[in-house]
Formats: sequence, C-alpha cells, structure tokens
Amino acid sequence: MQKNKLIYFCLLGLIVAACTVKAVGDPEKPITIKAHVIIDVRELKETAVGIEDMIAKEAALPGTPAKQPTRLSLLSVASKWFEPKSAYAEGGYDLKEITPSIQLALNKRKSNYNKLMTLKSVGSLGENNEGLVTSFTDDADVNQLAASENKARNVIYQAIVEQNHLDKQAIHTVRSVFAEVQRKKAKPGEKIQLPNGSLVNKS
Repeated sequence: MQKNKLIYFCLLGLIVAACTVKAVGDPEKPITIKAHVIIDVRELKETAVGIEDMIAKEAALPGTPAKQPTRLSLLSVASKWFEPKSAYAEGGYDLKEITPSIQLALNKRKSNYNKLMTLKSVGSLGENNEGLVTSFTDDADVNQLAASENKARNVIYQAIVEQNHLDKQAIHTVRSVFAEVQRKKAKPGEKIQLPNGSLVNKS
C-alpha cells in the first residue's frame, strides 16, 4: 500500500513538473511587445474632410467660435456640435477631447482661412504633399501667415495621432491624407503638390 502511494506521488510530481511553464529571460525586466496598428485610411479621410469642412463653414461666419467636428458632421447627416473640452468616441479617428491648444489651433485656422484662400488664388501659397501650405513669395506677411497655418495644422495632426493611440510614425499617414483632401478641395489654377513631389497647377 505504501509502495503504491509512493508511486502515485512520484507520477503526480512528474505531471506537475511537465505542465509547469518557466519564464524565460530576466523577470525584473518587462517584456516589450511592439504592435503596429493598421490605419483605416477611409475613416481617417472622413475625419480630414469633416475638419476641413467645419473650418471653411465657421470661417464664413465671422465672430463664431470654432466648434468641435463630430462623426455626425463628417457624414453630413446632422449638424450637432459638442462644447469645447467635451470628449466623444464615435469611431474613426476623431478628436476625442478639445484641449485649449487644439481649440486655439482650430480658431487660428478659421481666422486664417479667407486670407489663405485669397493667396492661393493668386499663386502666393499652395498645398504641399505633407498637409501643409508652401509659400511662393518673399513677402513677410504671407510667410508669417503660412507659418501660423502650418503650426495650427501640426497641432491638429499630432492630436489625432495621440488621442487615437496611433504609432508615432502614423503622423506621416495623417499628413498625406489631409494633403489629399486639400488637393481635392483646391480650385482650378491653385498650386498643389502631388504625392510624387511634382508641383502643378490644378486643372
């Protein structure tokens, strides 16, 4: 009987040992897994169109503060606006929170809009393939406006990356998608830069 118990416990010990998973590596150091998120360009484009449409619409109404674009406005099925600093998560790559810096950037873009459109129409400014404006003049005021616009755009682009927990490298995709939207919105004769780097006047 004692012999059978001894054999039983030996077998049980072997089974437990066989099922034990041992940690590999230094247990004091955390294991880092790098995950690359695939970006849904279609949804990102909807976000870009919504933001650009909102800025153009608000710029046409002097004295009206820039409001937060929502997924509803992106799809043009409603004109519901949330108050500044309110978060929302309706899917896609929307701005989840309007921080003071983002609000300032939206307001700056709205105030720049009409001057920007005028300067584009005469060829002093154009849209490059990184979602920014390029100056084609030595005029200090024009260059200052371009710098102001680009700074505001960069704040928005970076916020989209950070608030949607995208990889840092995703900023390049965000820029290219916004650039594509700007090319499509450009009017005939305006200067645009194609993805391959070529500068053309939109036909």
